[in-house]
Amino acid sequence: MEVVIDRDAFLKGLQMVQNIVEPRQTLPILANVLLEAEGESVRMTATDLEVGARVSVPAKVGGKGAITVSARKLAEIVKQGDGERDGEFAVRWCDLPTGRPGPR
Repeated sequence: MEVVIDRDAFLKGLQMVQNIVEPRQTLPILANVLLEAEGESVRMTATDLEVGARVSVPAKVGGKGAITVSARKLAEIVKQGDGERDGEFAVRWCDLPTGRPGPR
């Protein structure tokens, strides 16, 4: 997944869904936000199993994909501006192959 997104728009959308996330969950995945990059937007989704929120933010998507990350940690990184260049924030994660491993 490879995305270039406006930092302020990303942070605003992330803060909207982060309000749903509880830091101390019985299910750790509920402390995460789902990021889905496809087309010309990034969709952020969070839930606490009672309430859910989904926000879509325009972005330049170089490679589509989806990942869950800690909502609080990601918000801290974006607030600090790590990865920021000229008001844009670059998000890049590696692709992990699925299926059977090849020969060694």
